[in-house]
Amino acid sequence: MHEMRDEALLLQRLGEMHRTLFSTLQICRACGQLSMADSERLRDELFALSAQFRAPGEGVPEQGNVLCQNAAQVLSHTALCLMSGPRHCPQWCSVDARKLASCVDELGRVLNALEQASTVTPLD
Repeated sequence: MHEMRDEALLLQRLGEMHRTLFSTLQICRACGQLSMADSERLRDELFALSAQFRAPGEGVPEQGNVLCQNAAQVLSHTALCLMSGPRHCPQWCSVDARKLASCVDELGRVLNALEQASTVTPLD
């Protein structure tokens, strides 16, 4: 029972991150940059969530394990994408909207695959 709740929470966090990144992408498309504070906060959250997906619970089927590893890789890649932009001043950095869009799209595909493979119902 505890593992099912953990899986549901992890899927919920991944969905929230996907929505946050989608919103961030819209900001980056509009102005081409992101505040350093937002970039650092997002990177920390992405790396933390990636670490959670790298350590799946026991009894996870092989397909689920592969999907979790894919999620971890996409989350890490997205964090690196946010680190790659040059700084125009100490408070702002440029973000390549095309790279970020690619990461958001891939994260959406991984999220959908995980939700379809999940054996638990999503939390409200």
